[in-house]
Amino acid sequence: MRPLSTAVILAASIWACNGSTPTSPGTPQPQPTQLAVFTDWTSGFSTSDVRDVHEQIVQFNSATELIWISDRTRFTPYRVTDSLIRGPGTDDWFQIRFGTKNGERRAYLGWDDGWCHCPGAPATIVDL
Repeated sequence: MRPLSTAVILAASIWACNGSTPTSPGTPQPQPTQLAVFTDWTSGFSTSDVRDVHEQIVQFNSATELIWISDRTRFTPYRVTDSLIRGPGTDDWFQIRFGTKNGERRAYLGWDDGWCHCPGAPATIVDL
């Protein structure tokens, strides 16, 4: 019986792996980072762009980052749950608010109603 050559063994290994890197069973695979998308349930409008009071745009992602769109700077942690965002500070509780400017639907970052405990107070858009 003749021993198999290294080239045959290598070719068989590549074919068996189908070009992928083997992983052990039960090893969690990293999930790709995705932008948070906010939806206004009354109009159906959806967006990942959120504006502050000066119309500066930020986005949030599944890696708990706030992304400043103008220069791509990232800040953590900003955890998104539906339309609520928990920031890094003790009092950093935000809520996505929807509105229209010049006929264009937009999402704005405001203080969370539950955190404020200000029943009847008008919604406040934050200044980033």
